[in-house]
Amino acid sequence: MSAIFGNSMTFLQENGPSVQLKVFGDELYARYETASGYTCVYDSGLGLYCYATLIDGEFVSTGVSIAQPPPAGVRRHLKEAPDVRNRKFDARFNRMQPPPPTGTAVPTQETFGPNKGLLAGRQVNKGKVRGLTILVNFQDLQSTVTAAEVSAMLNGESYTANGNTCSVREYYRLMSSGALDYTNVVVRPLTLSQGWRYYVDNLLVEEALNLAAAAGVDISQFDSRRQRYIDAISIMYAGDTVWEGELWPHNSTVNWQNNGYRANLYQVTGLGLDASRLTIGTFCHESGHMLCRFPDLYDYGKRDGDFERSAGMG
Repeated sequence: MSAIFGNSMTFLQENGPSVQLKVFGDELYARYETASGYTCVYDSGLGLYCYATLIDGEFVSTGVSIAQPPPAGVRRHLKEAPDVRNRKFDARFNRMQPPPPTGTAVPTQETFGPNKGLLAGRQVNKGKVRGLTILVNFQDLQSTVTAAEVSAMLNGESYTANGNTCSVREYYRLMSSGALDYTNVVVRPLTLSQGWRYYVDNLLVEEALNLAAAAGVDISQFDSRRQRYIDAISIMYAGDTVWEGELWPHNSTVNWQNNGYRANLYQVTGLGLDASRLTIGTFCHESGHMLCRFPDLYDYGKRDGDFERSAGMG
């Protein structure tokens, strides 16, 4: 996962122009503010970001677009009550954890624990690993990025486009001292059935896999361990990264089967609108979770039961 604390990001609206919002959080829980510090939420009924207020400690929309002056009485820097925040966090945190092996306790997220500090789940961190990368467009948002351009970023030798130091394959080959050779087969852009906003609240992974299978992709080529599991699934969606809901770059598991092969770990990242946005950073970060089960090294604000996050490592 990727954490953002106070950075300004561009957000799309269904019924208005793009807006700049400051983001605080990660895909497990996030809060959004305008440049002037007013907390806002996306009002799906209006298709706009609106000023937020609190009812029973939980954010609700005021129905007033952030393009307008704030309603009287609305304060800056609103936060949800700790119990509301923790309930939302726990629901998403628990959903995104891989199921524990039969007969074992659910692993902790301590630095040293049942997994020697790593996340629970299947590792494919050595040898030749071939990943499946699916490019997807939305009904209302398409990218001009081609499969060949993405393949160059993922698999190329001496890749330096867009300020990148190397390709994803070169990065993992270097960081593992040659132990991991991670390549990807890139499936051409496929078009999902809904507009982009639908997939903020509905995970797009299974639909993307179904489209790839229907397009004739041979799933068996992604089982390097001969265990009838797809080793690594990456979905890259059209447009700049959406730092919200199910489109926030993240890694988790999905229950999907095709012709005797099962999906397991996946990652979702943004593709950009054109090839100038192709960079390896987020893809490598989420792949570290997916392949090696590397944990994030910041405090989710869960271990000590508080509402505020710590500064993390150091």
